[in-house]
Amino acid sequence: MPLPRQIFIVALLGLLACQPTTPDSPPANGELFETPALSSVPLLDAPNLREASGLTASRANQSLLWALNDSGDGARVFLIGPDGKQRAEYQLEGATNRDWEDMASTEISGVKTVFVGDIGNNINQNSTQSIYSFAEPTFSGATSGKISSVARIEFKYPDGSHNSEALLVDHQTKDLYIVTKQQTGARLYRLPYPQSTNGVVTAEALGELPVNNLTAGDISPDNQEVILRNYEEVLYWKRGSGEALAATLRRAPVRLPYLREPQGEGLAFAADGSGYFTISEVAEGIQARLFFYKRK
Repeated sequence: MPLPRQIFIVALLGLLACQPTTPDSPPANGELFETPALSSVPLLDAPNLREASGLTASRANQSLLWALNDSGDGARVFLIGPDGKQRAEYQLEGATNRDWEDMASTEISGVKTVFVGDIGNNINQNSTQSIYSFAEPTFSGATSGKISSVARIEFKYPDGSHNSEALLVDHQTKDLYIVTKQQTGARLYRLPYPQSTNGVVTAEALGELPVNNLTAGDISPDNQEVILRNYEEVLYWKRGSGEALAATLRRAPVRLPYLREPQGEGLAFAADGSGYFTISEVAEGIQARLFFYKRK
């Protein structure tokens, strides 16, 4: 083989190795996660968490989860266990709960960080939205506390106001993603890392998705799986190596096991990737439960 051709082939193989890949065949419903028996699902035992809208796994407190209430509550977050019992309540100093909807968590430069999405906008009356962030406190047994160092990212959409309820963070790039709650054709937006806390940031529009009415989302700890939910189902995507999130979410999703909740709005992977949690607001006189769908 002539030397120039050898060089060409080696260069081509190197180029292909750097390209993002997509999964060959997505799993079918029920292949990855188990449906829990309702009798084993704990009731939510957190008296002040009645409109649970957001959920994310704690990275500083093993097996625990962060949760928050929808609009109408103060600027507080709750630390709960997989048994549904509240461990602690924390006030976020300097924050305002205008319409909190979702949470996300990751580690940034060694700091275990939680994001709170004040991204609801039911009648599109707000021209800007906010995402708060704070370093996770370590649970010491105290049932209440204050978090004083809270940063605020204020942003706007490039194409007008939107109502959104799904917030995700890419664990590799640390980019933040917001998915709108359109009845048809949800829209995806990105806030690239590092997100400024000075002035108003304009989110990057990444187009429409083949899903709608979304109330929460999360990216798996290994960055290779994505879940989104609405009131009736949990949707799943396997992410290709190096694949942009927008490309992943444009593919048709797989529907995961889901037991219908009265008003399901929270969704989060476990911190160890062993399954996913869902949670609901208290509605229709039905007490909320903390569901866990274990990975098979």
